[in-house]
Amino acid sequence: MTVDGLKLGTTYVFRVRARTDGGYGNYGGEIELETSHEDMLAIGDPNQSTILAVSITGGIILLIFLVACFVVSGRHCGYIKAKQDPDEEKLQFQHGRVKLPGSKIYIHPHTYEDPNQAVRDFAKEIDASSISIERVIGAGEFGEVCSGCLRLRGKREIYVAIKSLKAGYADKQRRDFLSEASIMGQFDHPNIIRLEGVVTRCE
Repeated sequence: MTVDGLKLGTTYVFRVRARTDGGYGNYGGEIELETSHEDMLAIGDPNQSTILAVSITGGIILLIFLVACFVVSGRHCGYIKAKQDPDEEKLQFQHGRVKLPGSKIYIHPHTYEDPNQAVRDFAKEIDASSISIERVIGAGEFGEVCSGCLRLRGKREIYVAIKSLKAGYADKQRRDFLSEASIMGQFDHPNIIRLEGVVTRCE
């Protein structure tokens, strides 16, 4: 027999009698019971099971949230400490770019309003007297491609390919020519042709 709806911490007196087809029997002796002062979970009670499931799920979500906050705040604190450490190298911020150690950032020259500024930023200006042209080896989109020698002060002579802008060029061709030089000037890799420099000033 199950009795529902009892209050916590209350004493109850029960008397039981039998009921049959012939009617009710006599009452038995009194049974005195006291309910617990604490709410106990009844196994198999669907309402209590739902409360338990929601409580466990909420606890897990709270735990995940706290761990995430700890990780994020730990990274943030580490960044602040690194930024304030005077012994570490400072990041260089110029022209809207940050150079990170161990990485190379390539800038498209079309982000510059003046293509001459892009060339100045990414390529070395060479004096025209340092170059001697030997022969024409081909023609490119912008003009002739020649072979020759480059003699820079304090360095040994090296053989180079010289690309020139043809006479009567359009402004777009000039901008594209300077843009190509700006792009090549950013690369320094053994598998890519290295740009030694540019000549933008001629006498």
